[in-house]
Amino acid sequence: MTARNNSPRRLVPLLSLPLPPPSQRLTNNLLPDAYTPSPTSLLSTPDSTPSLVRRARPVPQGAGFSYVTPLPLPFPYEFPAEQKEESDKEVSLGEQHRREAEAEGGGADADSAEARYERQMQEVERVMRRYEIQVSELDKPEYPAKDAEGLAGYLTPAKRAQTYPSARLLGLSAAALRDCLPNLDVGDAFEFIKSTSGRDGPDTYASGPMAPQPKDDAARARFQLSDVLAGRAVAAVLPSEESQLDDMAGCGVWARRVGQGWKDESLQQRWERRNGELLERQKQKTYLGWSNAYAGHQFGSWAGQLGDGRAITLFETINPENNERWEIQLKGAGRTPYSRFADGLATLGSSVREFLGSESIAALGIPTSRALSVISLPDVEVVRERRNVSAITSRLAQSWIRIGSFQLPASRSDWEIVRLLGEYVSRILFNFEGIPSAQTPDSPREKWATRLLFESARRNARMVAGWQAVGWTHGVLNTDNISILGLTIDYGPYGFLDIFSQDVTPNHSDEMSRYSYKMQPSMVLFAMKQLLTSLSPIIGFEEENGRAPNPGELASLEPEKLKALAEFGEATQRADLEEVFINTTMEEWRRRFRLRLGLKNAEEDEKGALFDPLLDVLEELDFTLTLRKLKEFPSILEENLKSAEGQEEGIKKAVESFSADWYDQSRVLAYLRDQKRDQAQGWLTKYAQRLLRDLGVGSGSSSSPAVGWGTSLREEMSQHNPRFVLRNWVGEEVIKRLEEKDDTLFLDRVLQMCLHPCKEWGQDDGSGKSAELLEEEARLCEIGEPLQRNMPSCSS
Repeated sequence: MTARNNSPRRLVPLLSLPLPPPSQRLTNNLLPDAYTPSPTSLLSTPDSTPSLVRRARPVPQGAGFSYVTPLPLPFPYEFPAEQKEESDKEVSLGEQHRREAEAEGGGADADSAEARYERQMQEVERVMRRYEIQVSELDKPEYPAKDAEGLAGYLTPAKRAQTYPSARLLGLSAAALRDCLPNLDVGDAFEFIKSTSGRDGPDTYASGPMAPQPKDDAARARFQLSDVLAGRAVAAVLPSEESQLDDMAGCGVWARRVGQGWKDESLQQRWERRNGELLERQKQKTYLGWSNAYAGHQFGSWAGQLGDGRAITLFETINPENNERWEIQLKGAGRTPYSRFADGLATLGSSVREFLGSESIAALGIPTSRALSVISLPDVEVVRERRNVSAITSRLAQSWIRIGSFQLPASRSDWEIVRLLGEYVSRILFNFEGIPSAQTPDSPREKWATRLLFESARRNARMVAGWQAVGWTHGVLNTDNISILGLTIDYGPYGFLDIFSQDVTPNHSDEMSRYSYKMQPSMVLFAMKQLLTSLSPIIGFEEENGRAPNPGELASLEPEKLKALAEFGEATQRADLEEVFINTTMEEWRRRFRLRLGLKNAEEDEKGALFDPLLDVLEELDFTLTLRKLKEFPSILEENLKSAEGQEEGIKKAVESFSADWYDQSRVLAYLRDQKRDQAQGWLTKYAQRLLRDLGVGSGSSSSPAVGWGTSLREEMSQHNPRFVLRNWVGEEVIKRLEEKDDTLFLDRVLQMCLHPCKEWGQDDGSGKSAELLEEEARLCEIGEPLQRNMPSCSS
């Protein structure tokens, strides 16, 4: 792909991508954190307390998200000396006099621990104000908006300083561009990555204070892309003048001023107040990034509030070619209110794994979030098991709402918020009709809760069936890691199966193998049952009343009535939910395995007769390559049938000829090799018989398929059996070569193999590849070192 995506369409820089209409924006449909009630609340004002934005805390009041700006710095924060000096200049003369008076007066109060702590916190707030957008600079963003309602890119004083970390663009996915953001202008990004491979130093930075300043349009588009995706430039729609600000400007100021009245509210009073705030919010034109609030079950135990601890959604946009919405999110962009004790950062290794893993799963046809880029911050250190370079993955999804997004308000019996979230998902993400956006009591709604439950269940069932068919394990199927849309999200200690075992899990923390390969469908079903529980009062209401509840109606019901509705709703749908999920999973799993085996027609007993025995054969063998080799069998079978006196003899000769080369005997213990051979030959015999039935050539049939059917099946099976999968050792080699050699070319080479997994890598295709490159491709397709429990943790 060229710098301009090799497309005639009109390309625009990142910040010029179109926002969805206000009625479709998440921040106009859900309630924000009370400490960040609007985008202007993050502006730097003389009395703002920006540390509240990133301070770990409960986020109640029905909040679905918190406004937050990226700040990828080590935590606890250690601010550069010049930042402290600049903040000292902003201390008023009166403040200086107050300090002097305290010092002169002496006494316990002046030197008390409380007074010292207060002074320290004031110092922190003053420094952190320099990392937020300044009110005085609203009229001069670094990247001006293309129109009055478009995104602008703001640089804060601290982010202009030479000490602020610059960014290096390591990888960019042309496939994600094509599929998700086809009108995004990335400028000279691809050429820049290629030209800086194998080198370090300031001229390899793609953006930031130490990067070479862009000299042409292509460089400017790349610089903006990197500046925003590295978390330096803040994407926002804000007033252009201070006079246009409301009383919510300045983080936490408004909440502290009015928050005392919230303590004794009932749920109904809170809903009425917050609904009024939502209606006011919908009138405003401002816009800013956010982190989502959610809860979840982790390893089967309730963990309470979790949320995006290191993920910040920058903005939503619309793909003009298919009207599909996409949220652009940064992972590893710094602390949020949901970070708890963590630093909000991500290591280079985990970021590269997510970048490659997302695109690999997408190429295999499994629903997933996508990865647009991976960017390193060479001057930001992340401490995990060892010291690491920090990196940020920019990832894309139609939405980042999870099962845990529903669990959080449900756990607080905040059913109006569950309803609000469910209506947004139903109306905007699932496109259900009959659900108005108005939050007025007299706006009747069509039933949506049961539909949402089963739509999510079917999508997630098809997703997990795809994992099982390609031999991929997620590793952390907590309910907060499962998308409401049925997308593969949150790539942590994932892994493709090497030596096949039903009990394999890539998560070193999963001592009970809860999230092993064989348990994955059950764990996703567990999550669907939690979604049912979270929706159960609304489902019960719908069943009882024949309609969905109106805004405010759930808040007016007594707890006993809500409990009865929940029990009724759960009882009516639990059995159907299990049946739909299991049947959908099995249907999709069987469909995918038929494609892998070159079979067109379904048979009722195929799971027990063919697919399950195949998995038994695969035990102790490499999952991917053993299945890939099967594509050679139809041609061998066809040839042997031609020379045999009968079908049974032809099958026997084909099986004996093929089985010796089919599976890697070196992976099987010596005393088991005969048993494995007999097992494999027995299965191949059944497979040959099934192939012939599928072709309409049963035992004793006089008909025969078209000549060359074996070759045709070989070509079809080649498209559904990958030669390359992103094995753990391959990912580790990419990370090592980036850390030691800045080898971005190797990263791109592996990315291309991820994007085209079924290609005949390592074979000369006439494109002029060198012998060394072909040898490397072949090596990367080998089993190498089998999958072990040594993946990066979920928080690396």
